[in-house]
Amino acid sequence: MFFGFKVASNYFSQSHFLSSQKEKTQLDYLISLLKDQYVDSLNTETLFENGVEGIISTLDPHTVYIPPSETDRVNEELEGNIFGIGIEFFIYQDTIHVISILENSPAKKADIDPGDIILKIDDSLVAGKHIDEERVIQLIKGKRNTLVHLKIQKPDGKINSLDLERETITYNSIIASYILPHQKDIGYIAIRMFSENTYTEFKQALQRLVDRKISKLIIDVRNNPGGYMDAVTSILDEMVAGDPILLKTKSKNTTDEVKSDVEGIFETGKVCILINENSASASEILAGAIQDLDRGTVIGRRSYGKGLVQEQFTLPNKAAIRITVARYYLPSGRCIQKDYSKGKSEYQNEIYERAMQDIAAHKDTTKETPKTKYYTTKKRVVYGREGVQPDILVENDFAVNQTLETIHYNNIVELFAANYYYLHKNDFVNYNNEVQFEKDFQPTQSITNHLLNYLGIHVKSFNNSLFAGIQTKVFTTLKSEFAKLRFDNNAKYMVLSNEDEMVKKAVETLSR
Repeated sequence: MFFGFKVASNYFSQSHFLSSQKEKTQLDYLISLLKDQYVDSLNTETLFENGVEGIISTLDPHTVYIPPSETDRVNEELEGNIFGIGIEFFIYQDTIHVISILENSPAKKADIDPGDIILKIDDSLVAGKHIDEERVIQLIKGKRNTLVHLKIQKPDGKINSLDLERETITYNSIIASYILPHQKDIGYIAIRMFSENTYTEFKQALQRLVDRKISKLIIDVRNNPGGYMDAVTSILDEMVAGDPILLKTKSKNTTDEVKSDVEGIFETGKVCILINENSASASEILAGAIQDLDRGTVIGRRSYGKGLVQEQFTLPNKAAIRITVARYYLPSGRCIQKDYSKGKSEYQNEIYERAMQDIAAHKDTTKETPKTKYYTTKKRVVYGREGVQPDILVENDFAVNQTLETIHYNNIVELFAANYYYLHKNDFVNYNNEVQFEKDFQPTQSITNHLLNYLGIHVKSFNNSLFAGIQTKVFTTLKSEFAKLRFDNNAKYMVLSNEDEMVKKAVETLSR
């Protein structure tokens, strides 16, 4: 579920959590009784987990139990560090494809490339084995300074065997920061999630842009599920002058508030925040606070609607439980938590149902005004209980194209780009920087022919007439992937921003 919490101290000490024989809870007693009396053998750990999940199933959707097998992974995501080799991959047709390599990682040093196929991890054959992503992650990750053996196939068919030493891999939350192409003073920063490292990364990225004399800033938190609230309030503090309240949290017994209290490095420049239906929790705090304080303009589509705060507690069996301990309130006083009274299933499906309603109505149904009104600093009306409504709505593209969806869902253009780039690197060496590439590169007829061939193989019922309707979007994705392979993630987003309707609307707004 979407994030928005802090990690608590070890509240569940052995003495606190485990009661004596006389003080056993009903759950403890029932598990012991079943263990002693039930006719078949039982796994008491499974019984305990099922019991806990049964208890919290009646609570809000964000109070969750995390089994021992998953706690390390979810904690690593928020801490921003893991022990691994520095690859990003996806599985397509039972094949593990490397799609990205992190700089200065063991994989980079070992000359692993995007487009490589992983055939074997240590003694485990993984090609064509219906393996899932979680299992691949378990095989690749391990203790620091231990070795993992990989057998890989390069895009030209060559087989390599490699021994890589696992190292600390920093999971960057800032995925792009640059000055927009064709603009001199508009900076762009995209935030993947809010981890322990996010504020430091953001401040460094923002300072680099300020040093290059930007006066306007776009912050992109689309598809950002949230994370640590401290990170987002610190980011807000860099952009908000004076000492207004940035955020309040109200628990059962206390009310806490966070005020702006430092001199920020971007307190006077214009700001736009990009959001969509997958912007949740901390992302909504950022967008909602900017909106409530009239500090900038929020552009996009209504956000997810999570206004609950969780604390994470470690259980004696090394599992964890995240308990909703408070609600957060934006500067206007509103809580943007959407309704969850109809149960977790309906709550989790709300985004899908929202999209289906939009398609059926052929309009964005978020235009329907909720009843709960609040007011910004300048007395503009905003709403509670439904996420953050953007100041400027950018509607969905309702022309759903099944072929395009298939291509994007399976990363087929990314796969093609990685393979083609590996085999034709010399075709790209004359592009000296991302700005030149963004301006001058266009797919040649040879690239187009290779791409059509590839799509014909990998997309069922594909033909050239289908391609005509999606050519612009496919070419934009292809160009962005080539830019990333030749340069970096900034180059990729630089290309994508040219065809991004929300970015275009932000540029228009900032230029007024």
